[in-house]
Amino acid sequence: MIRPLRFKAQALDNTSPDHYQIGDELLTVEDQAQRRQVTNMISEVARNGTPLLKAGGAELIFQHRDFLAQVYSEQRDHAGRRAPILCCGEFNHSDDPQAIIQAIIGFAAKIGRTVDPGHIQAIRDKFAKSKKKSPTLPLAVGIGIALLLAVLMLSVRHPGFLHRG
Repeated sequence: MIRPLRFKAQALDNTSPDHYQIGDELLTVEDQAQRRQVTNMISEVARNGTPLLKAGGAELIFQHRDFLAQVYSEQRDHAGRRAPILCCGEFNHSDDPQAIIQAIIGFAAKIGRTVDPGHIQAIRDKFAKSKKKSPTLPLAVGIGIALLLAVLMLSVRHPGFLHRG
């Protein structure tokens, strides 16, 4: 993780300002620019990313190295609806997914909430599977295929291309 994690959670009373955090710092209502920055990053990944997990409300979306994780708190808002907690950040395959999980749980605790344990497990498992996949293998395969096609095209257009000597 190069950039600090960003968090957002709606206020349970549906009238107070939503909760925002960057890194370990809760943002105040006066931190409008930073609050917008968090919202914009969340929106960008949600709109343009690829969902890797959608299970009972838990979601994990990736856009390149950026991710958006959504879990629900066990507490409901005043209207009786489940209240989402969003975490957005950068994930590299060398990162420890447990650090992200602990940060989500920590943010929830800081705002007086607990997270649905099933959601935490689903996100943890998906991060672990994502971590095991090599990010360079698809690129290497693509480059290899492109080079092979280029050599084949040259050998068809110039029959002696491969037999110079």
